[in-house]
Amino acid sequence: MLSTRQSIFSTIIGTLISLINSIIQLLTMYFVLQKFGTHFNGYVRLVSSFSMLISTAESSLGVAATILMVRPIVQNDWITANEIYSTSKKLYRKASITELILVFSLCLLYPVYAGVTGDGGSVFDSNSWSRIGIELADTQFVSYWTLIVIAFSYSLKNFIGNYWFNSYECVVAADNKNTVRKVIILFTDVVIYMLMFLLLSFESLPAYAPFLVILAYSPIKGSLIAVYVKRKYVWLKYYRDFNSFKLTTTAAKISRSSIGTSLLINLDVIIAALVLGLGVSSTLSLYLVIAVNTRLIMTNFITSFREFFVTLVAKRGRIHWESYVKYELYTFLVASFTFINMSILSPYFVSSLYAENALNTLTTETNNANFNALSYMFYNPTFSIIYALSTAFIILCQGQITLIHAKGRYGEVSKFQNILGVVYLFVTPFLTYLCKLLKVGGEENELTSGIIMLYSIKIVFLIIRYLYLWVYVWRYATYNSTLKHVWNNVMILVLPSLLMSLINVFVINKNFDIKSHTNAQNSSVLPLISLFFGIILVTSLLLIIVAYAFSPKTMNGIIKNMPIINKIIKKKDEDARKKRFEENGIDVSEIVDKASELSTAMYGIIDESTASTLSLDTVKINVESKNDKIYVLKGNE
Repeated sequence: MLSTRQSIFSTIIGTLISLINSIIQLLTMYFVLQKFGTHFNGYVRLVSSFSMLISTAESSLGVAATILMVRPIVQNDWITANEIYSTSKKLYRKASITELILVFSLCLLYPVYAGVTGDGGSVFDSNSWSRIGIELADTQFVSYWTLIVIAFSYSLKNFIGNYWFNSYECVVAADNKNTVRKVIILFTDVVIYMLMFLLLSFESLPAYAPFLVILAYSPIKGSLIAVYVKRKYVWLKYYRDFNSFKLTTTAAKISRSSIGTSLLINLDVIIAALVLGLGVSSTLSLYLVIAVNTRLIMTNFITSFREFFVTLVAKRGRIHWESYVKYELYTFLVASFTFINMSILSPYFVSSLYAENALNTLTTETNNANFNALSYMFYNPTFSIIYALSTAFIILCQGQITLIHAKGRYGEVSKFQNILGVVYLFVTPFLTYLCKLLKVGGEENELTSGIIMLYSIKIVFLIIRYLYLWVYVWRYATYNSTLKHVWNNVMILVLPSLLMSLINVFVINKNFDIKSHTNAQNSSVLPLISLFFGIILVTSLLLIIVAYAFSPKTMNGIIKNMPIINKIIKKKDEDARKKRFEENGIDVSEIVDKASELSTAMYGIIDESTASTLSLDTVKINVESKNDKIYVLKGNE
């Protein structure tokens, strides 16, 4: 049976892996930006997101297979488990072929667009077509064919895993052995990216060579997981004739429900690249690495309880409102903590690592719009607040989706989310391009206005999505739903976030200027480190104080259930129980029928009521016998 302790341990491992993975990605971007320049970095970050967008079907299939396989594995129902496993293997292979077709289309077409428009050209200008490619920071030129190889390296990263190995990962996740899977992923990440860093250090290698090692990612990871599964799960076997109709329909429902979500979450960098240019998308990708990895780290604190909720909902049908309120407060604290720290700290972090390299490649341009846009994203706290707000709402939505997935109600929320995603797909590029076309804010600030418009629209759509999911959970996923504690939780979410945002804009930014403190020549690392730990400490204390002020009972329940605190409380109760045994002179091993003495020792209760002196020897009980007539009705046939 799944336990909260296992979920918390998985959370810790997942958080550690996400943290290390984020460091790897940040280093990758630093080396690529330093060696190749801003536009090439923007191209690399964009093509790296292709596999994530294309693999929507595979990710939904993995979620469905994992959820459906939990019960058979717990009940030792190997026939049903093999049926789900065999079906998932066939569906993965079918989806991989579709993915391959999409990969070929994107990897042949997008490099053409990037090569034509990468250096300020236009698809409508015939001169831009004479030399398709990207100019690097050291005046070298990356050709169209090199761009295609890099695009294929990233886009095919997950193809081998999806086709041969992902069904094994579902078995491991369903058996709540996600820790093993995550450790293997961590090992593969370290090996592959260390090799990439090594190749990036060689000046004589062609631009595409370091990225070819990414193709080895899936074979290494998949082979290690397959070996583990085949040794541990000896009952697992692939049957070609097995077919799970429930998995097929469930995966289709999750896939349909995740299309709109995928568009809403992942489309911003693509829109920025297509509408605002690779320079803007390159800087956005720097924030994206921090945002995505921060989001992964923080959502680990939520999604690691998915299997726990699946088991809970399978037993009870729904969760009680009082339990949901605690879960909601927990997700609000996670989201608020993420928003505050990301909005304050991310510009210092991004600017100190990348600003100088990114802006140096743009200072010679005659058009200052690109330079002003990048300066706005690096040095203005307003942008980090907007970006962090979108990340916080994604985390809040994930909290609701976790319960809906546990409930198995994928299809019922898919239609609205898909409509929302499609509307976002058309509205956002149009309004963003309109800002650029009409030169809102002036010719030199048209890109800055486009960035603000892009993320303002995204936040509005995320708010609409969250409100819809919240109402759905309130109606269909909880027992005895009321509005009790709702406004208290909302205040715990809003007040600390609003207060720290005002402090960020009017106090921190004025006394600890981003640009001056992230300049490599004039800044010191010590103030930045002090700011980092200081903000995290202040945020943690503020959230705890506000939570106890508005919901002391709920917050107390959350604190008591934390592993370390829970262990201390249990040990304290056990020591107190032993002390009461000793005070009453009771030896537990000799107790046969001394319930009253035992209760006195354990709970300190002395029963002096009149009822405690009653017994069957002293009380006479008279029971009058009655022979009531019983009538039986019979019908004629």
